[in-house]
Amino acid sequence: MKRLFNRPLRLKWVALQMAIALLAAVSTHAQGINFRNELTYEEVQALAKREHKGIFIDFYTTWCGPCKHMTRYIFTMEKVGAYMNEHYISVKIQVDSTAADNESVRRWRESARMLAARYKVKSYPTMVYLEANGTPVNRIVGAFGSDDFLQSARQGRTRDSGYYALKTRFTSGECSPEQLRAFALSGKSVGDPAADTAADIYLRTVKDTFSPEYLALLQEFTHKTTDPGFKLLMEEPSKVNAVLGQGVAQQLAFGIILNTVRFSKDKGPSLKEKYPEKADQIIQYAKLIEARDSFDSTSLFAAAKSYLSRYEKEISFEDLSGISFAATSMYTDASRLEQVLAWLEPTRQDTSSNMYPYARAMLLYELHRKEEALQQMDVAISRAEAFPERMFRAVREEMVKGGNLKDFSFILE
Repeated sequence: MKRLFNRPLRLKWVALQMAIALLAAVSTHAQGINFRNELTYEEVQALAKREHKGIFIDFYTTWCGPCKHMTRYIFTMEKVGAYMNEHYISVKIQVDSTAADNESVRRWRESARMLAARYKVKSYPTMVYLEANGTPVNRIVGAFGSDDFLQSARQGRTRDSGYYALKTRFTSGECSPEQLRAFALSGKSVGDPAADTAADIYLRTVKDTFSPEYLALLQEFTHKTTDPGFKLLMEEPSKVNAVLGQGVAQQLAFGIILNTVRFSKDKGPSLKEKYPEKADQIIQYAKLIEARDSFDSTSLFAAAKSYLSRYEKEISFEDLSGISFAATSMYTDASRLEQVLAWLEPTRQDTSSNMYPYARAMLLYELHRKEEALQQMDVAISRAEAFPERMFRAVREEMVKGGNLKDFSFILE
């Protein structure tokens, strides 16, 4: 289960476009979840009992960006509304108070305090799935795509697979490996520290270390050089990449190493002493990522060319698209942009991501290959949900007009 916005985007340019699109979007509730805030909580419980449904509560605040994402883009989707309206009586509960609160918010205020305390709501959005009598079954915290959100909703209708049941099993020491994994993922989605413990046990005890299930959990829970997954990333990168994708092992492992060096007080042994076989590659990777993230136009192209000349099969598609976005925002000369487009070519192997065709489209547009750019935007739009689909459509419309994509004002129109 992949939470959105769970770590800061490293690409300022992409982040700015997304933030603007998020603020500019207009929401519609016509086909989405039917929130029954005209009822009292007691009436919600009675209705859920009468119709044999669960109760879904979205705890939000007025200042919460991920809350707005869920409200504008996920709760309004037809497939989300179809499932939720069939299986739940839903309410939205605003936890903070403002002078602009409407009558419905004010009427729910006392229930909001009571329910937020009962279900220990501390972060936003917190979404809880209850039985009609108020017994909690599942919960998630943060912003999610529609598929992950619906998965959590289905778990909320099955008592044994929800977060609370998995937590009870883990606490009692009765978890199977599958349940350990399920609790680790579920616990992470609600910020439960015990999720790290469950993942650590799973990763240290399960023997099928190259299964998709194992490596997906490793990817979610490997953050330090002492984590059990780090050794696998360093020693068996080819096998890891065969499952997770080109260069993912290097991206994860090198990122961990560089963060360790960056935040270590004593710095410890040098990279060449600690990782003699990988030190040169790690140093080159560090220069590349630093140039990309700082939008250093004087060194990005040279750093990318140097790294890719030696390690073109050991760089992730995410890193390649990051180079592409940075280059598109900084360079205008065709020779450099053509080279970056060539570097991005391997990302065509990924037929599910919407960001890689978007990256290609932006490069092609800067190269004045508008028809090809529009074709790639169509691919990106076809793979995207409500967000970032709306941003993609705005970008495509500006391409048709021949506008300046480095000027974000068109997204606000």
